[in-house]
Amino acid sequence: MKKMLNLLIASLLCIGALSAQNFMPKVHNGIRYQVMENIGDGDVEPALVVYLHGGSGRGEDNRTQMNQTVADIAKYIRKNSVPALFLVPQC
Repeated sequence: MKKMLNLLIASLLCIGALSAQNFMPKVHNGIRYQVMENIGDGDVEPALVVYLHGGSGRGEDNRTQMNQTVADIAKYIRKNSVPALFLVPQC
C-alpha cells in the first residue's frame, strides 16, 4: 500500500514532464506503470483515474496491462477533454 501511495505522489509531482496525448511507461520503487496526462489549460483540478488490471495483465513488461478497456477510457478522456491524470500500474 505504501509503495502504491508513493507511486501516486511521484506521478502527481511529475505532471509537467508528461506528454499530453500518449501513455508514457515509468518505473517507481519497482512498480511499473503507464501514465497519460490530459490536464488542459483551465483552472479545473484534474481527476486521478487509476485502472487496476485483472490477472491477464500481470507481468513485468509494462505492456500487458494495457488492454482495450484502457484504450477506451483514454479515448473518452481525450475526446471529451476531461482533465485527468490516468495511471495504469502493473502488478
